[in-house]
Amino acid sequence: MKQNAPLFLFTFLVLFLIGCASGYQTINPKIVSFNSKSASNEILLEYKYELLTNKYKKKERKHDVRLVALKLTNLSDKDLVFGQHLKLAYENGSLIKLLERDEIYQETKQIAGAYFLYLALTPLQLTINTSKQTGPYSSESIPIGLFAGPGLAGRNVIVASSSNKQYKKDLKEHYLLGRTLKKGETTYGLIGIVSGNYDAIKFTTE
Repeated sequence: MKQNAPLFLFTFLVLFLIGCASGYQTINPKIVSFNSKSASNEILLEYKYELLTNKYKKKERKHDVRLVALKLTNLSDKDLVFGQHLKLAYENGSLIKLLERDEIYQETKQIAGAYFLYLALTPLQLTINTSKQTGPYSSESIPIGLFAGPGLAGRNVIVASSSNKQYKKDLKEHYLLGRTLKKGETTYGLIGIVSGNYDAIKFTTE
């Protein structure tokens, strides 16, 4: 049994570069186990990094974007708008750049179209050499790429697209920027920040 060596190497390269699409683990900030806290006279802030998994986590790290879940309790006697009356800062006082919802999604989503590269495997054939006790060798080629290429491409595009759809839905539902925090109430949600680290954060008023 023998495979076409150049095509086999090309197949391996494609698989190595794009891998397989990954599923998305839905995020509900209300059930997140918050592990960091900061308090002021107006706001009790609890937050958690490291929400994304699989390829979404890799994209997050690659682009220095961090998706953060927040739990905010408004301790003041008035309603406050997140991003207007209240802004986030690091412990050293420097303001944190908050990403728009679509920016978070574009930077961290899977690129579903990339998995069409699996179609490049379509020409792949498996050549089987056989020999008899007498007579010359004979060979038979099996076009395994006709099944593997479209099959892998279709499956991965579907998985990536479906995962992205759920991810986008979660961002739309839980995005916090511009949300009104009612006095005395607790609000949960998600934000995206530009950072390569997991620094402590707090609220600041302007």
